[in-house]
Formats: sequence, C-alpha cells, structure tokens
Amino acid sequence: MKTIRNLFASLLFAVLLAGCGGSDGGSVGGSNTLVIANSGSSYTSIWYVYISRSNMNSWGNNQLPGTIAPGYSEGWDIYDCNDYYDIKVVYADGTRRYSRDEYLSCGHATTFMYTDY
Repeated sequence: MKTIRNLFASLLFAVLLAGCGGSDGGSVGGSNTLVIANSGSSYTSIWYVYISRSNMNSWGNNQLPGTIAPGYSEGWDIYDCNDYYDIKVVYADGTRRYSRDEYLSCGHATTFMYTDY
C-alpha cells in the first residue's frame, strides 16, 4: 500500500510540475482565462462574441460555440496574453456591447460582465 501511495505522490508531483510552464515575463502560467458573463438581469441571450487584439482592423469570426443565457458565462483560454484586446458581444435582439483596449495578463482570469440594457 505504501508503494502505491508513493507512486501516486510521485505522479501527482510530476503533473503539478509539468503544469508550471515556462517563463513569460515573470507571469504565473502561460494563458489568461477570459470569461464573458451575461448579467442575470439581462433579458436576452448573448448570441455572438468577438475577441481580437486591439491593434487588429477586423473582429474576425464569432468565438461563441452556442449562446450565453442570462445569468450564465462562457470562458476562453487566451494564450497570447500580456497584450491588449477588444471584445464585442451581440445579444439576440441585436444589442451590442464593447470593451476596448483591455489588457489581459498571463496567469490570471479576467471576467467581463455585460447586460443588454
């Protein structure tokens, strides 16, 4: 039994060590979890989410695989972090909300709360 515990502890240590990642300017981890939350007081679902670097001229493709109902959220791992991003959300009724020049630092989660009114 002790051998199994030692093996488990060694495997756990190896997994945790492997998840540490390399250096990216002193940050912890190599990505930022970007969370888009649809306020519980919203009336409609978010149908489209666009995420692009602030220096880009176009929004690119919709990044949302489904919809975000009021009171729910969706997350993305942004691996090109330590940079500025623009975010556009579009509600089912066509209402648009924007966040511009948002700095996403590596090793953190960043949540943006939107409402349709």
